[in-house]
Amino acid sequence: MRIVGVIAEYNPFHLGHAHQLRQAREAAHADAVVAVMSGCFVQRGDAAIVSPAVRAAMALQNGADAVILLPALWSVRDAEHFALGGIHLLTGLGCDALSFGAETADLPLLQAAADALESPDLPAAIQPRLSAGLPYPAALSAAMAEVAPAAARVLQSPNNTLGVCYLRALRRPPLGMAFRPPRRFAPPSCAATGHPPIPPCRKTRRSGWRRRRWRITCIVRNRWTACCWRGFG
Repeated sequence: MRIVGVIAEYNPFHLGHAHQLRQAREAAHADAVVAVMSGCFVQRGDAAIVSPAVRAAMALQNGADAVILLPALWSVRDAEHFALGGIHLLTGLGCDALSFGAETADLPLLQAAADALESPDLPAAIQPRLSAGLPYPAALSAAMAEVAPAAARVLQSPNNTLGVCYLRALRRPPLGMAFRPPRRFAPPSCAATGHPPIPPCRKTRRSGWRRRRWRITCIVRNRWTACCWRGFG
């Protein structure tokens, strides 16, 4: 039985995720697709806008055969540790291949970026910039532009960066899992489908948070007002 793994947040689940699940199964000739998914909390410590149960159900209805929870210990961390936790879970589940979304489908270029991040010349290029007062991400970006300009351009895109982290995680120790990076999916236009345009994932999250924040504000205000009236009574 051949199993392909996917690491995701599905915050929220959208058409690009459904496309990836289908493509992962076809490209890997897999019998099963297993998704490792963040729980209630996602990267940068944000709370997920939809419950894990709902997001898992969406994935199962759109091509995943199993959804495994990524513990918060890994899901809230930086890209490198997020990738490391997901890769180790998939390895323990016996996955034969990994599929991840990236802005570029050029696997040799992504591997070259992973090599550049492990270059012995990189720490020496970062240190002077840290001493000059730059924060670490800016110092790393500037050092990468000096040591490996092509890799630095690749790492300017967030999904490329996460993909490179997956490739690095697979080297610690070498896990023998194949990589299949599909290009990011562009949904068909509303003119071609007759449906309303689909907002980007980040825009959907921001809109959801605005609505939720307004509801929370109203609830807190109403309860506080009720408490104050009880106090006066």
